[in-house]
Amino acid sequence: MQRWARIRTFVQQVEQARQHYHAPRLATHLRALQLHHRAKFLMDEMYTWGLLDPALDAAALQRYVSKRRFLRFQARLSPKSHAVLVEDKEVFYRFCEVIDMPVPPTVAFMSREAVWFAQGHEAGTVERLRAQLLLLEGSELIIKPADGVYGIGIRALQVQGGGFVEQGRSLSLHALMQELPARTRHVLQHRLVNHPVVEALTGFRTLQTVRVVTALPPLPGARAELLSAALRVSAQDSVTNNFHYGSGGNIRVRIDLETGRIVSALRRASSGFGMESVDRIDATGCVLPGLQLPFWPQMKDLMEVKAACFHPIRLVGWDVAITPTGPVVLEGNFWFDPGNATAQARDCIERCTALG
Repeated sequence: MQRWARIRTFVQQVEQARQHYHAPRLATHLRALQLHHRAKFLMDEMYTWGLLDPALDAAALQRYVSKRRFLRFQARLSPKSHAVLVEDKEVFYRFCEVIDMPVPPTVAFMSREAVWFAQGHEAGTVERLRAQLLLLEGSELIIKPADGVYGIGIRALQVQGGGFVEQGRSLSLHALMQELPARTRHVLQHRLVNHPVVEALTGFRTLQTVRVVTALPPLPGARAELLSAALRVSAQDSVTNNFHYGSGGNIRVRIDLETGRIVSALRRASSGFGMESVDRIDATGCVLPGLQLPFWPQMKDLMEVKAACFHPIRLVGWDVAITPTGPVVLEGNFWFDPGNATAQARDCIERCTALG
């Protein structure tokens, strides 16, 4: 019964797309079946990227890559045994300190039962952190799961009186620890701020991050190659900055790799079918095309040099914040979504494959 229900839902969704595009019924349903069974696209992907639009010809369709296909490519390219180096944030931040990669300053690592620092699980660390918080009065911190994805579980805190304030609610260090899910690890870090040029785009405090994709040749020792860069611009003020198929109105901005200037910007169409071009941010009136992002030469050099330290992980999607003092790496992603929003998914695979 569940299988038939899924089939019925699939047919209904394809029919909705057909009606939206005023397309022939048979051709639309055949395209949907081919995209789903051969290319492994999910219906959300077909809707978001407008893959059922008859104006999108076969050649254009070939430039898109389904998430399932891209995951397979990632699994073949890099040993999954090394994924923990970037996917586990505690491991990642410890390694970044060794290679001198700029990351948000870590205050401590935490679980429901314990607090520990870079030196390991020492005695009396809860009291040590409580004393440290008194010295950080007024500071803004972020706490996030060590194995979190898509910004889930990230919380913003302000230090006050040796404890915290979260959205007007006061809680002690002990109370915060008790709210953490059992058997999980979290990272407590200083909250970063946007460079004024980036903050002016939206006026929000939300950290607007750049997704930079780098690739390495199979042999170690070479500088990394930048494959793509896209700024994710939030449509609302929040703690996290995740595109999530553009469902929240967020904008995906394509950046020229050589100059760091914005080339184009897209957001999900209000109809829910396909993407639409954006020239300016409605709330601020900020014009996007041609805007120069700050610290771009430093960004390129940082990624080309430091990504090479993660060999044999050959393909990584980095989330980088542009702060008033320069680029800071928030995280690296072994598994990340293909760049369909900026039509760079197929290019990413082809360029990475060409490296050997």
